[in-house]
Amino acid sequence: GGQGTRVSIYAGAGIVPGSTVESEWAETSQKLGVLSSLFPSSPITLQDSPTPNVAWATAFVEELVRSGVTQFYICPGSRSTPLTAALARATRSRVGTVHAISVHDERGAAFRALGYGRRTGRPAAVVTSSGTAVANLYPAVMEAGMDGVPILVLTADRPYENRDTGANQAVDQVKAFSSSYTRWFRDILPPSDDVPISVVLSDANHAVTTSRYLMGPVHLNIQFRENLAPDAGAIRNDGRVGSIAAFNSGRFTDAPAFRRWSVGGWQWSSSYYSSNIVQGSFDGSAVADISSLMQGAKRGIIVVGNIRSNDVGADSSSSSVVDIISDFAQYAGYPVFAGIQGGSL
Repeated sequence: GGQGTRVSIYAGAGIVPGSTVESEWAETSQKLGVLSSLFPSSPITLQDSPTPNVAWATAFVEELVRSGVTQFYICPGSRSTPLTAALARATRSRVGTVHAISVHDERGAAFRALGYGRRTGRPAAVVTSSGTAVANLYPAVMEAGMDGVPILVLTADRPYENRDTGANQAVDQVKAFSSSYTRWFRDILPPSDDVPISVVLSDANHAVTTSRYLMGPVHLNIQFRENLAPDAGAIRNDGRVGSIAAFNSGRFTDAPAFRRWSVGGWQWSSSYYSSNIVQGSFDGSAVADISSLMQGAKRGIIVVGNIRSNDVGADSSSSSVVDIISDFAQYAGYPVFAGIQGGSL
């Protein structure tokens, strides 16, 4: 229809002997979920998030899904509750797209994620609580690293003020897996409105991109403070003078490009890795995406980093890259911002 057309979707469930309110509601939700998944999702505002953990986990899981991670293996535990709750919401809103399976054994969960990555070439995520649960993932991480299989390892952790204090179920999880096997590691600070949502989305997006293109495990160690439950409540476990005990969702989402991400339904950013296997090869999707962005942009700039030759002692390839960038800049009318290693630009 024309602009402003409104579509209403209805679903119902028959009442049969022995049915319960919970089962009928679940059936209705599934029917609606399948149909609504065909339409663009509503903008994500996070304004009604009762705690920083809820806001952070909601945005984090959303970006993982948008970046192509749709299979999750969840291990039991308290510290990872914000992630588990966010995944539960994602499976309900994206019925048939996002899949989350509860696995009681961490070692088994990691190997299931390994098998998924080996079969599909896309990373699945395994979620664990803090403590020795993390160590049970090591065999699968080693195998994934050696065989080049993408996998995301999401480990919940105590906040930094609980480290090296003898706190319960707190071990050193920072770089718990050797860099011989992992492709990237990130120790993520406890969610708060001091850390803007752009950092959350960037971490999630980069983790998926790195795992896919560098073919191996990526480990994100995520610190969560209480309140861990998806309910309103004061931020606990940080009683120092001047510590923030409240959450301002408006401040958390006050970041450049958040509205575009919230409304558009696209992933936070797109990265393209060139291939030297075939001389002159290029990523067709990159060309199409960049062309689309340019058509919709009012203006733009070209940022150039390190340009180097692939051949030792030769500068012909780097010179050709400089010429290509210069020609493109003149054609597009975009200024070039080049670093000190940007050749002669």
